[in-house]
Amino acid sequence: MQAKQATACWDEAPCGLLVTDREGRVLAANARIEDWLGRSSLAGKHFADLLTPAAHAFYHWHVAVSVERHHQGDEIQLALATHDERSLPVLGGFRTAEYVGQACVHWSLSPVPFRSDLEGALIAACEAAEAALHEKQLAIDELQRLQAELEAHRHELSRQNRRLEVRAYSDELTRLKNRRAFSEALTERIRVGPAGGPFALALLDIDLFKTINDTLGHAAGDKVLAELAMLMQRAFRDQDLLFRIGGEEFAIMLPEASPEQALRAIERFCQALREHAWSVAAVTVSGGIANHQPGDGSDSLYRRADDALYAAKHDGRDRVLHASRLGMEPAPAR
Repeated sequence: MQAKQATACWDEAPCGLLVTDREGRVLAANARIEDWLGRSSLAGKHFADLLTPAAHAFYHWHVAVSVERHHQGDEIQLALATHDERSLPVLGGFRTAEYVGQACVHWSLSPVPFRSDLEGALIAACEAAEAALHEKQLAIDELQRLQAELEAHRHELSRQNRRLEVRAYSDELTRLKNRRAFSEALTERIRVGPAGGPFALALLDIDLFKTINDTLGHAAGDKVLAELAMLMQRAFRDQDLLFRIGGEEFAIMLPEASPEQALRAIERFCQALREHAWSVAAVTVSGGIANHQPGDGSDSLYRRADDALYAAKHDGRDRVLHASRLGMEPAPAR
Protein backbone atom coordinates (compact mmCIF):
# COMPACT_ATOMS: atom_id res chain seq x y z
CA MET A 1 0.00 0.00 0.00
CA GLN A 2 2.84 2.41 0.85
CA ALA A 3 4.43 1.78 -2.54
CA LYS A 4 1.11 2.54 -4.29
CA GLN A 5 0.70 5.72 -2.26
CA ALA A 6 4.25 6.80 -3.13
CA THR A 7 3.57 6.19 -6.83
CA ALA A 8 0.33 8.20 -6.63
CA CYS A 9 2.13 11.10 -4.93
CA TRP A 10 4.84 10.98 -7.60
CA ASP A 11 2.34 11.05 -10.49
CA GLU A 12 -0.03 13.60 -8.90
CA ALA A 13 2.68 16.05 -7.85
CA PRO A 14 1.84 19.63 -8.97
CA CYS A 15 5.10 19.83 -10.88
CA GLY A 16 6.90 17.68 -13.43
CA LEU A 17 9.43 15.31 -11.89
CA LEU A 18 12.33 13.62 -13.69
CA VAL A 19 15.25 11.47 -12.64
CA THR A 20 18.21 11.28 -15.02
CA ASP A 21 21.64 9.72 -14.84
CA ARG A 22 24.72 11.97 -14.86
CA GLU A 23 24.82 11.72 -18.69
CA GLY A 24 21.27 13.11 -18.96
CA ARG A 25 19.37 9.92 -19.85
CA VAL A 26 15.90 9.74 -18.29
CA LEU A 27 15.50 6.98 -15.68
CA ALA A 28 12.01 7.94 -14.51
CA ALA A 29 9.36 10.61 -15.20
CA ASN A 30 6.03 11.26 -13.50
CA ALA A 31 2.67 11.38 -15.26
CA ARG A 32 2.53 15.17 -14.99
CA ILE A 33 5.44 15.78 -17.33
CA GLU A 34 4.29 13.03 -19.71
CA ASP A 35 0.89 14.75 -19.94
CA TRP A 36 2.51 18.10 -20.72
CA LEU A 37 4.57 16.62 -23.52
CA GLY A 38 1.80 14.35 -24.80
CA ARG A 39 4.32 11.52 -24.73
CA SER A 40 4.73 8.41 -22.64
CA SER A 41 7.60 6.09 -21.80
CA LEU A 42 10.26 8.79 -21.55
CA ALA A 43 12.72 6.40 -19.90
CA GLY A 44 15.92 6.04 -21.89
CA LYS A 45 15.51 9.31 -23.79
CA HIS A 46 17.98 12.14 -23.29
CA PHE A 47 16.62 15.05 -21.26
CA ALA A 48 17.92 17.49 -23.89
CA ASP A 49 15.81 15.78 -26.57
CA LEU A 50 12.65 16.78 -24.65
CA LEU A 51 13.51 20.47 -25.18
CA THR A 52 13.04 22.98 -27.97
CA PRO A 53 16.10 23.49 -30.23
CA ALA A 54 17.17 26.69 -28.45
CA ALA A 55 16.73 25.13 -24.99
CA HIS A 56 18.48 21.98 -26.27
CA ALA A 57 21.64 23.98 -27.03
CA PHE A 58 21.36 25.98 -23.79
CA TYR A 59 21.12 22.73 -21.81
CA HIS A 60 24.33 21.30 -23.28
CA TRP A 61 26.31 24.53 -23.07
CA HIS A 62 25.23 25.76 -19.64
CA VAL A 63 22.96 23.41 -17.69
CA ALA A 64 24.96 20.20 -18.26
CA VAL A 65 28.12 22.03 -17.16
CA SER A 66 26.34 23.20 -13.99
CA VAL A 67 25.17 19.66 -13.25
CA GLU A 68 28.71 18.37 -13.72
CA ARG A 69 30.20 20.95 -11.35
CA HIS A 70 27.51 21.47 -8.70
CA HIS A 71 25.23 19.33 -6.57
CA GLN A 72 22.13 21.44 -7.08
CA GLY A 73 20.73 24.35 -9.07
CA ASP A 74 17.65 26.54 -8.95
CA GLU A 75 15.62 28.78 -11.25
CA ILE A 76 16.82 27.31 -14.54
CA GLN A 77 14.64 28.48 -17.42
CA LEU A 78 14.05 25.90 -20.15
CA ALA A 79 11.38 25.18 -22.76
CA LEU A 80 9.86 21.73 -23.31
CA ALA A 81 8.82 20.67 -26.83
CA THR A 82 5.31 19.15 -26.83
CA HIS A 83 4.18 16.43 -29.22
CA ASP A 84 2.46 19.07 -31.42
CA GLU A 85 5.69 21.12 -31.62
CA ARG A 86 4.58 23.82 -29.21
CA SER A 87 6.96 25.36 -26.70
CA LEU A 88 6.15 24.98 -22.98
CA PRO A 89 8.34 27.34 -20.90
CA VAL A 90 9.26 25.85 -17.52
CA LEU A 91 11.25 26.90 -14.48
CA GLY A 92 13.35 24.04 -13.16
CA GLY A 93 15.77 23.00 -10.50
CA PHE A 94 17.97 19.98 -9.91
CA ARG A 95 19.69 18.13 -7.10
CA THR A 96 22.11 15.22 -7.32
CA ALA A 97 21.31 12.20 -5.19
CA GLU A 98 21.28 8.42 -5.37
CA TYR A 99 18.43 6.60 -7.10
CA VAL A 100 18.26 2.78 -7.17
CA GLY A 101 21.90 2.60 -6.16
CA GLN A 102 23.46 5.01 -8.65
CA ALA A 103 24.34 8.72 -8.70
CA CYS A 104 21.49 10.54 -10.40
CA VAL A 105 20.07 14.00 -10.98
CA HIS A 106 16.56 14.75 -9.68
CA TRP A 107 14.70 17.49 -11.61
CA SER A 108 11.56 19.44 -10.80
CA LEU A 109 9.89 21.48 -13.58
CA SER A 110 7.02 23.97 -13.29
CA PRO A 111 5.32 25.82 -16.19
CA VAL A 112 5.73 29.59 -16.22
CA PRO A 113 3.65 32.12 -18.20
CA PHE A 114 5.44 33.60 -21.18
CA ARG A 115 4.56 36.51 -23.42
CA SER A 116 7.15 38.55 -25.25
CA ASP A 117 6.83 42.31 -25.57
CA LEU A 118 6.74 41.92 -29.33
CA GLU A 119 3.79 39.53 -29.22
CA GLY A 120 2.00 41.93 -26.86
CA ALA A 121 2.50 44.78 -29.29
CA LEU A 122 1.03 42.71 -32.12
CA ILE A 123 -2.06 41.89 -30.07
CA ALA A 124 -2.48 45.53 -29.08
CA ALA A 125 -2.22 46.57 -32.73
CA CYS A 126 -4.94 44.07 -33.72
CA GLU A 127 -7.25 45.26 -30.94
CA ALA A 128 -6.73 48.88 -31.94
CA ALA A 129 -7.60 48.05 -35.56
CA GLU A 130 -10.85 46.35 -34.51
CA ALA A 131 -11.84 49.16 -32.12
CA ALA A 132 -11.25 52.06 -34.51
CA LEU A 133 -12.26 51.28 -38.07
CA HIS A 134 -11.44 54.81 -39.22
CA GLU A 135 -7.83 54.16 -38.22
CA LYS A 136 -7.83 50.76 -39.86
CA GLN A 137 -5.15 51.58 -42.38
CA LEU A 138 -2.88 52.97 -39.68
CA ALA A 139 -3.42 49.88 -37.56
CA ILE A 140 -2.68 47.59 -40.52
CA ASP A 141 0.51 49.51 -41.25
CA GLU A 142 1.53 49.15 -37.60
CA LEU A 143 0.75 45.46 -37.67
CA GLN A 144 2.85 44.96 -40.79
CA ARG A 145 5.73 46.85 -39.19
CA LEU A 146 5.57 44.69 -36.11
CA GLN A 147 5.35 41.54 -38.24
CA ALA A 148 8.50 42.58 -40.08
CA GLU A 149 10.18 43.24 -36.72
CA LEU A 150 9.06 39.83 -35.49
CA GLU A 151 10.48 38.18 -38.62
CA ALA A 152 13.78 39.95 -38.08
CA HIS A 153 13.67 38.82 -34.45
CA ARG A 154 13.11 35.23 -35.57
CA HIS A 155 16.04 35.40 -37.99
CA GLU A 156 18.28 36.70 -35.21
CA LEU A 157 17.15 33.94 -32.86
CA SER A 158 17.80 31.38 -35.59
CA ARG A 159 21.31 32.76 -36.11
CA GLN A 160 22.01 32.67 -32.38
CA ASN A 161 20.64 29.14 -32.15
CA ARG A 162 23.03 28.01 -34.89
CA ARG A 163 25.93 29.56 -32.99
CA LEU A 164 24.82 27.86 -29.78
CA GLU A 165 24.54 24.56 -31.62
CA VAL A 166 28.16 24.87 -32.78
CA ARG A 167 29.27 25.72 -29.25
CA ALA A 168 27.24 22.80 -27.90
CA TYR A 169 29.69 20.46 -29.64
CA SER A 170 32.79 22.07 -28.10
CA ASP A 171 34.45 21.55 -24.73
CA GLU A 172 34.58 24.93 -22.99
CA LEU A 173 37.90 24.38 -21.20
CA THR A 174 40.06 22.73 -23.87
CA ARG A 175 38.30 23.96 -27.05
CA LEU A 176 38.38 20.39 -28.32
CA LYS A 177 35.21 18.69 -29.51
CA ASN A 178 33.14 17.23 -26.67
CA ARG A 179 31.68 13.80 -25.93
CA ARG A 180 28.47 14.51 -27.82
CA ALA A 181 30.47 15.40 -30.93
CA PHE A 182 32.58 12.25 -30.43
CA SER A 183 29.54 9.97 -30.23
CA GLU A 184 28.03 11.42 -33.39
CA ALA A 185 31.33 11.38 -35.31
CA LEU A 186 32.04 7.77 -34.36
CA THR A 187 28.50 6.68 -35.25
CA GLU A 188 28.74 8.39 -38.64
CA ARG A 189 32.17 6.88 -39.36
CA ILE A 190 30.88 3.40 -38.50
CA ARG A 191 27.87 4.01 -40.77
CA VAL A 192 30.12 4.86 -43.72
CA GLY A 193 31.92 1.53 -43.25
CA PRO A 194 34.76 0.32 -45.50
CA ALA A 195 34.04 3.04 -48.06
CA GLY A 196 35.62 5.52 -45.67
CA GLY A 197 38.91 3.64 -45.57
CA PRO A 198 40.75 2.29 -42.50
CA PHE A 199 40.78 4.23 -39.27
CA ALA A 200 41.85 3.82 -35.67
CA LEU A 201 40.35 4.94 -32.40
CA ALA A 202 42.66 5.90 -29.53
CA LEU A 203 41.53 6.56 -25.96
CA LEU A 204 43.86 8.46 -23.62
CA ASP A 205 43.61 9.00 -19.87
CA ILE A 206 45.86 11.26 -17.78
CA ASP A 207 47.72 9.20 -15.20
CA LEU A 208 47.00 10.00 -11.54
CA PHE A 209 45.13 13.17 -12.46
CA LYS A 210 43.12 13.09 -9.23
CA THR A 211 46.36 13.63 -7.32
CA ILE A 212 46.88 16.96 -9.09
CA ASN A 213 43.38 18.14 -8.23
CA ASP A 214 43.72 16.98 -4.62
CA THR A 215 47.16 18.46 -4.01
CA LEU A 216 47.29 21.55 -6.26
CA GLY A 217 43.60 22.33 -6.68
CA HIS A 218 41.13 22.17 -9.55
CA ALA A 219 42.43 25.39 -11.11
CA ALA A 220 45.81 23.72 -11.57
CA GLY A 221 44.08 20.64 -12.95
CA ASP A 222 42.25 22.80 -15.49
CA LYS A 223 45.56 24.32 -16.62
CA VAL A 224 47.01 20.85 -17.13
CA LEU A 225 43.98 19.84 -19.23
CA ALA A 226 44.18 22.96 -21.38
CA GLU A 227 47.95 22.54 -21.85
CA LEU A 228 47.57 18.88 -22.83
CA ALA A 229 44.86 19.80 -25.35
CA MET A 230 47.20 22.39 -26.88
CA LEU A 231 49.92 19.72 -27.24
CA MET A 232 47.40 17.38 -28.89
CA GLN A 233 46.52 20.02 -31.47
CA ARG A 234 50.20 20.48 -32.25
CA ALA A 235 51.03 16.77 -32.41
CA PHE A 236 48.33 15.34 -34.67
CA ARG A 237 47.39 15.78 -38.30
CA ASP A 238 44.69 18.17 -39.48
CA GLN A 239 42.49 15.22 -40.48
CA ASP A 240 42.76 13.59 -37.03
CA LEU A 241 39.73 14.34 -34.83
CA LEU A 242 40.43 15.29 -31.22
CA PHE A 243 37.88 15.05 -28.41
CA ARG A 244 37.67 15.52 -24.66
CA ILE A 245 35.15 12.86 -23.62
CA GLY A 246 35.40 13.05 -19.82
CA GLY A 247 37.18 14.77 -16.96
CA GLU A 248 40.70 13.61 -17.86
CA GLU A 249 39.73 11.36 -20.77
CA PHE A 250 40.44 12.10 -24.42
CA ALA A 251 39.73 10.35 -27.71
CA ILE A 252 41.42 10.59 -31.09
CA MET A 253 40.05 9.30 -34.39
CA LEU A 254 42.84 8.68 -36.88
CA PRO A 255 41.58 8.31 -40.48
CA GLU A 256 43.63 6.29 -42.95
CA ALA A 257 45.77 4.93 -40.12
CA SER A 258 46.89 1.32 -40.04
CA PRO A 259 47.47 -0.32 -36.63
CA GLU A 260 51.20 0.34 -36.79
CA GLN A 261 50.72 3.96 -37.91
CA ALA A 262 48.22 4.64 -35.14
CA LEU A 263 50.49 3.07 -32.52
CA ARG A 264 53.50 5.12 -33.66
CA ALA A 265 51.46 8.35 -33.67
CA ILE A 266 50.20 7.88 -30.11
CA GLU A 267 53.62 6.78 -28.83
CA ARG A 268 55.18 9.92 -30.36
CA PHE A 269 52.61 12.01 -28.54
CA CYS A 270 53.33 10.25 -25.24
CA GLN A 271 57.03 10.94 -25.71
CA ALA A 272 56.28 14.61 -26.42
CA LEU A 273 54.42 14.79 -23.10
CA ARG A 274 57.43 13.35 -21.27
CA GLU A 275 59.73 15.96 -22.82
CA HIS A 276 57.40 18.94 -22.45
CA ALA A 277 58.17 21.69 -19.89
CA TRP A 278 54.84 21.77 -18.10
CA SER A 279 53.76 25.08 -16.56
CA VAL A 280 52.01 23.55 -13.52
CA ALA A 281 52.69 19.84 -13.12
CA ALA A 282 54.17 17.23 -15.43
CA VAL A 283 51.78 14.47 -16.47
CA THR A 284 51.83 11.33 -18.54
CA VAL A 285 49.01 9.45 -20.21
CA SER A 286 48.02 5.87 -20.72
CA GLY A 287 46.45 4.94 -24.03
CA GLY A 288 44.50 2.19 -25.74
CA ILE A 289 44.07 1.83 -29.50
CA ALA A 290 41.74 -0.25 -31.65
CA ASN A 291 41.44 -0.34 -35.42
CA HIS A 292 38.07 -0.63 -37.11
CA GLN A 293 37.34 -4.21 -38.13
CA PRO A 294 34.63 -5.57 -40.49
CA GLY A 295 31.36 -5.86 -38.61
CA ASP A 296 32.40 -3.38 -35.91
CA GLY A 297 29.80 -1.17 -34.28
CA SER A 298 30.55 1.92 -32.21
CA ASP A 299 30.30 -0.05 -28.97
CA SER A 300 32.55 -2.91 -30.00
CA LEU A 301 35.27 -0.63 -31.35
CA TYR A 302 35.14 1.60 -28.27
CA ARG A 303 35.18 -1.41 -25.96
CA ARG A 304 38.37 -2.82 -27.52
CA ALA A 305 40.14 0.54 -27.26
CA ASP A 306 38.93 0.92 -23.67
CA ASP A 307 40.11 -2.60 -22.77
CA ALA A 308 43.53 -1.76 -24.19
CA LEU A 309 43.57 1.47 -22.15
CA TYR A 310 42.67 -0.43 -19.00
CA ALA A 311 45.46 -2.92 -19.70
CA ALA A 312 47.94 -0.05 -20.16
CA LYS A 313 46.91 1.37 -16.79
CA HIS A 314 47.19 -2.03 -15.17
CA ASP A 315 50.59 -2.58 -16.82
CA GLY A 316 52.13 0.41 -15.05
CA ARG A 317 50.75 3.56 -16.79
CA ASP A 318 52.64 5.95 -19.11
CA ARG A 319 52.32 3.54 -22.03
CA VAL A 320 50.14 2.74 -25.03
CA LEU A 321 48.72 -0.66 -25.94
CA HIS A 322 46.99 -1.71 -29.13
CA ALA A 323 43.96 -4.01 -28.89
CA SER A 324 45.98 -6.58 -30.78
CA ARG A 325 48.06 -6.95 -27.57
CA LEU A 326 44.93 -8.41 -26.04
CA GLY A 327 44.42 -10.82 -28.93
CA MET A 328 41.40 -8.97 -30.38
CA GLU A 329 43.01 -7.73 -33.63
CA PRO A 330 45.90 -8.61 -35.94
CA ALA A 331 49.10 -7.41 -34.32
CA PRO A 332 50.55 -4.15 -35.76
CA ALA A 333 53.91 -4.45 -37.48
CA ARG A 334 56.78 -2.73 -35.65
